[in-house]
Amino acid sequence: MPSRNQVRTRNRLRAQRHRRETSLKPVSQGVTQKILLETLHKLTDPNFFREPKVSLSERLVGMLYCKEIRTIGDLVQKTEAELLELPGIGVVRLKKIKEALAALGLALKL
Repeated sequence: MPSRNQVRTRNRLRAQRHRRETSLKPVSQGVTQKILLETLHKLTDPNFFREPKVSLSERLVGMLYCKEIRTIGDLVQKTEAELLELPGIGVVRLKKIKEALAALGLALKL
């Protein structure tokens, strides 16, 4: 019967080998689906504008809402020129929108 130290050493070596083997595997389908669902939630949830990460002011969110821009998905489909045409949105507010989208890893339409 192997001693405790031998068992620990064997288990440690198995764990190291397992980590090496799994670190080379591509991202699993489940993780990819989770990321896609989170991104879809960001783009389609009308309340996501009010998340702390987004950090857009209530006034700006209200302006966007009145112009039928109710989700992040609606927002990323707009160009800078289209947003600047909206009343009440100037260069400073456009900059805030771009910063908020960049924090989420998104950008306006080119």
